[in-house]
Amino acid sequence: MSKQRMSIILVFLAATVWGGVAEASERQPVLVELFTSEGCSSCPPADALLARLDVTQPIRGARVISLDEHVDYWNGLGWRDPWSAAQFTRRQNRYASTSDGASVYTPEMVVNGETGFVGSNAARAREVIASATHAPQAVVTLARAGALLGNAVSLSIGITQAPVSFRGQVAEAWLP
Repeated sequence: MSKQRMSIILVFLAATVWGGVAEASERQPVLVELFTSEGCSSCPPADALLARLDVTQPIRGARVISLDEHVDYWNGLGWRDPWSAAQFTRRQNRYASTSDGASVYTPEMVVNGETGFVGSNAARAREVIASATHAPQAVVTLARAGALLGNAVSLSIGITQAPVSFRGQVAEAWLP
């Protein structure tokens, strides 16, 4: 399993813990990332689709965790996207580098860090998200690791039932 997949699982954990533990047992978390830009004329339908997926949660068995990631490669065309960040461009480039012949574009939707497609394609989004509910995932736990110190808290993250390919991987945790 790739480093992206490892980081995605930790995003799932954060979203599940803060988004409702009860629902996590009934629905499989599925990360849906949309690489978009305010400078992209084709992006509004994809932005709307991601919002609908997040609000309506229409895929049986899936808990869609949506991330709207504004890339910065459109900023050189005379107008700067105020939500753009180089980290999102780097993330999209990492996905492209692990796919055979893939290139970066907007709007691109990526599900579970593995399957990318045109972000406004609702039928494809539903198909890929539904399929992702059947993919094996590691069990990730989050626990407070000590007393609260003012507004700070220490957390302990544990990963069990990880595929063999996780061993030796470096993970990143995104907490909303």
